[in-house]
Amino acid sequence: MKKLLYFIGCISAALFCLAGCGGRKPAITDTSELSGTWYGCGNALGKDSSFRADNLCLSIDSQGSLILSDIEQNSDLFHGTISIDSDSRISITADTAFDNRLPEGWEDFSGTKDFAYRAPDTEHLLLTCEDTSYYFEKENASIQEQSDTSMSPLLDIAETDIWYTSPDDVTSDFVYELALYDKYAELYSVSPDGDEPGTFITNFLYCGNEGEDFSFYTLRDDSMELPDIFTDLPEGISEIDLRLSVSNESLTMDYEGNTLSFYNNVIYGLNTSSTAYYLNNTCFHWRFDQTDHFCYFATDEGSGSLYLYISDGKEGATDANTICGRITVDEAGQNIIFTFDRKKSRVTADKNSRLFQSFRTLDGENGNALQIPYTLNGSELKLKTKKYFGKNYTFDLEDYTNVKTE
Repeated sequence: MKKLLYFIGCISAALFCLAGCGGRKPAITDTSELSGTWYGCGNALGKDSSFRADNLCLSIDSQGSLILSDIEQNSDLFHGTISIDSDSRISITADTAFDNRLPEGWEDFSGTKDFAYRAPDTEHLLLTCEDTSYYFEKENASIQEQSDTSMSPLLDIAETDIWYTSPDDVTSDFVYELALYDKYAELYSVSPDGDEPGTFITNFLYCGNEGEDFSFYTLRDDSMELPDIFTDLPEGISEIDLRLSVSNESLTMDYEGNTLSFYNNVIYGLNTSSTAYYLNNTCFHWRFDQTDHFCYFATDEGSGSLYLYISDGKEGATDANTICGRITVDEAGQNIIFTFDRKKSRVTADKNSRLFQSFRTLDGENGNALQIPYTLNGSELKLKTKKYFGKNYTFDLEDYTNVKTE
């Protein structure tokens, strides 16, 4: 009898482990919880900018009707329905009456297809099909209205957005570049002399954080030349914990007790040909909302980040109504990402002014960050801002240093 009870106990324990230890249960388990608007983040997991997600938007109603759209082109890509079938599978059925098109890596289909999914919380969704995973973040108006709550936790941890490992590291044939964005990070390898563009390795998609302790989705395959600290990272998709801490102009990444140090691009000078480096200390005139605005790019003294300042006044005016936002340049995707800094802007602008309210509205409608495609030829900066301002603009950049000293 004791042997029988022992055997039953072992079987029960094994079944419990199989049911509960195979991975974290998704925070979203019912189709109704998918209802809302979801915006794509960065690129597909482990993919470069040819698998962009920043332009994607999922709109799902309470009945499971789904529309996937390209918000940059203002066009629908896919119509259908969605339902959760299990703790790891989602079924999507195409509306055959619509000319459906799916993003890069997702095979077009006319019937019903199963997607694997993960949801670390109710605000994030990773959808996988055909070995390609796109990541979406749910629109949440209540969070956007909390002006003191950071919407860019990764950008807040550091004084600069681009970091490099030491060129003097004899254990590696190249330098690793870590690029931080509002809700994801990308890892590249670059030659120590910095003459060639970096080679994309993988990305880290933000799941959440408590202080310096971050959780990310990431992907590893045999072709990736990852730093040694990721030797024990398993193949395929993983949710990992990283500690990211900054001190004395260095950023330390800690994974499973192994550390890797990065240093800012000012120390090693690897990024002096970048768009951000060129834009710093330039200015231009911009007319929108039937008002002329003086604008300039400058380094914020408090954070060391590149900022764009937009003023109602003339150049050189120290008391002009001025709003500002953090600038992140996505060189690979050719996007300038403008993150409205509401807290700083309240100090330098009347919160009831038309300028402040315009950007507050854009902030709320677009999930805190404006993704603006750009081209830069010499001093000519072209911004594709039609989505936000009704038209595109071309600016002739001038040296802001001369304006400040006049």
